[in-house]
Amino acid sequence: MFTFRKYFAGAFALGALCMGMFSVQAQNVPDADTPREHSKLLIPMYDYPPMQYFRDGNFYGEYVERLRAILAKADVDPVWANIPMTAESEMLDDGVRPLCTTGRVFTQERAKTWQYVPYLFDTYTETVLVISKSAKSRFADHKSITSIIQDQTLRGVFVRKNFYGQEINKAIDMNLPWISPDAPSSRHAAMMIAAGRADYTRITSGMWENLKTEEPAAEHLEAMRLQNDDTILHILIACSSAVPGSTIERISDAMKALGYQHYPEADQSR
Repeated sequence: MFTFRKYFAGAFALGALCMGMFSVQAQNVPDADTPREHSKLLIPMYDYPPMQYFRDGNFYGEYVERLRAILAKADVDPVWANIPMTAESEMLDDGVRPLCTTGRVFTQERAKTWQYVPYLFDTYTETVLVISKSAKSRFADHKSITSIIQDQTLRGVFVRKNFYGQEINKAIDMNLPWISPDAPSSRHAAMMIAAGRADYTRITSGMWENLKTEEPAAEHLEAMRLQNDDTILHILIACSSAVPGSTIERISDAMKALGYQHYPEADQSR
């Protein structure tokens, strides 16, 4: 049976080394003993180009600029840190350290643990299934993501704790042996497919366009659009339960003043 265990052992070792290299970015990160009314707020940021990415010791991308403007308006001092998505999700789940993210998909299940700022940070209206060109014929008879997931000969790779839509996330939760949720990032998942280590993953159209221009290995990949796939992802700023309500309100007021659309469903979950 296909397994990603050996492959990711090396990947996580490299990730640990990289985190050490970037520790200068997080040396003033507030810890669990920091008073709840704090002036600094940890902002984890994982690699998700072109919206957000870390290069040459700095953070770039539209999400970074948006959040900087929001926090400046809210009079909140951010402490940026390069942290993988899975680790960020675990910190949100733990609720020990005060932090807010550059934007995560809203779900009612997550809202039981995470605090969402009730304004739309972004909306993804189009995603694509990235597949290997060499495996294209194996997808010919599949017209839906459900059909693909049920095909045990096709190896899917995703990022744990990310949200891909109900069908994919249900398959991840079922621990199906041909579905791996252990990619460090969506970009890494796509590169695994280019290397022949997996057959498909799901990313946003924006990331797909970025991959085609930034990654030479993307020439081995192809985007597949499925029929009747109307998945819409609502992206909000998510914060840990350690962030004081007063800080959430200041960020909310800032987003309102900057013209962001109110998202009532997040209000109802608080």
